[in-house]
Amino acid sequence: MYSILLITLSAGAFDIKVPVHYDTLQNGLKIIVVPDSNVAVVSCRLYYFVGSMYEQFSRSGLSHMYEHMMFKGTRRLNTKNFAKESVWLAKIDSVDKIIYALKNRGIPDTSAERTSLRREIVGYMDKEREYVKKDEIWAPAARI
Repeated sequence: MYSILLITLSAGAFDIKVPVHYDTLQNGLKIIVVPDSNVAVVSCRLYYFVGSMYEQFSRSGLSHMYEHMMFKGTRRLNTKNFAKESVWLAKIDSVDKIIYALKNRGIPDTSAERTSLRREIVGYMDKEREYVKKDEIWAPAARI
């Protein structure tokens, strides 16, 4: 325990300055660049601030749309058969709308009705996953 404490104390004794550059593109994308010329590697981390907590009441559903756009693929990518997969996606969306309407009517999340509907969505998601080609969108051939 003492050696860990000493390492922590000695690291705090140095004045470490890391060059950090901030910028915002015209489309609103915020960029933070931390150059490190000690290695010939580029590392990129993307953070998407989406989710129901970032939505306005009158503009709900955008997070779900982004999820489909980013992770569910397209008519050509990440799918074995888009026509069959889209049937399950439509069922998921329709049940999700019912859950949202119940939520807006004040029906608690723990209600039997909402719990049953969530189980229904999970079943549809299991069926939809049968058509997903996981991570195909990241494969080099997908970029051509």
